[in-house]
Amino acid sequence: MMEKNCDEVLITHTLVVPDDVKEMATLFHVTGGYTYVDPCGQALGYEDVFTKLEHATSHYEAVGLGKDYVKRIVR
Repeated sequence: MMEKNCDEVLITHTLVVPDDVKEMATLFHVTGGYTYVDPCGQALGYEDVFTKLEHATSHYEAVGLGKDYVKRIVR
């Protein structure tokens, strides 16, 4: 496991991927936003419905489906 350089390590999630695992697939049913944190609990970034829609829009445009293609999955 990676060494932690903080006074107090916070347990922020129950999902831990061991360092020797090269690939993992996980399915989450999410009803809110994610906040990504380092091992010491410091926020590194976030994802929510708005950032996911931005990423989907960029992806659909990049693969030639057009940026409005995302509207097919939004009610």
